[in-house]
Amino acid sequence: MFVQSFINGIKIRMQFLKDTILMILWGIYELLITIMFFSVIKSNFNINISNEKMLLLIGTAFIVETIHYTFFGSSLLNLSNLIIEGKLDNYILMPRNIGWILSIINMDSLYLITLIPNLYIILNVYNWHISDFIRYFLNIIIMVLIRYSFQLIITSLNFIFVNVKLLEDTINTLFSYAYLPKNIYTSFWKYVFIVIPVSLFANVPVECLLKRVFMIKYFISAVSLFLLANIIFKKSLERYISVGG
Repeated sequence: MFVQSFINGIKIRMQFLKDTILMILWGIYELLITIMFFSVIKSNFNINISNEKMLLLIGTAFIVETIHYTFFGSSLLNLSNLIIEGKLDNYILMPRNIGWILSIINMDSLYLITLIPNLYIILNVYNWHISDFIRYFLNIIIMVLIRYSFQLIITSLNFIFVNVKLLEDTINTLFSYAYLPKNIYTSFWKYVFIVIPVSLFANVPVECLLKRVFMIKYFISAVSLFLLANIIFKKSLERYISVGG
């Protein structure tokens, strides 16, 4: 199911080649604008951060978001449309893990191409060793799992309120600032952006990379949030089924 969905995502993108090229160019443009924006903030507000760490944060934030959107985000964001159009029932009747199916049915596979400039940046600004790659990769997977789990919780509200697109758009806008260093936030916002894990996605992998440590607490948090998200999803789906008959 996963592989087939990935292949279908490529086929769909290839049918709209001009849009795919525009997507790649937009990804490069967005990256350059983000670097420029961060540089302005750094110089005007005297943020004590090296250029190396700044670029690592930006590249990492884009990598986490790209992987999440490619495999899960595009599908979860389409859930409200399935409900409104009455197509969700076709999947509910399937004797499989409905949460997993709804998370991967609409992969945007070629969106992975936008990883290239981000990978180029992080590979060129840091002196990598094999152990660094392994540690960094594991932390990226953990952050993607947290991002997916949080999105799954928000998406579950579609079963109760039918359409939570405004909330989804608001959350996604917040996540677009995940590249900012967590030390710029006041004590109040630090806690807010841990509950809404904006400050984790780039900061945790980069800090673990620079300090050469693996923070097991984030692995435990990711697994716990994943289990919680699936419980919330199933309970919300049960409510949708009971109301819909």
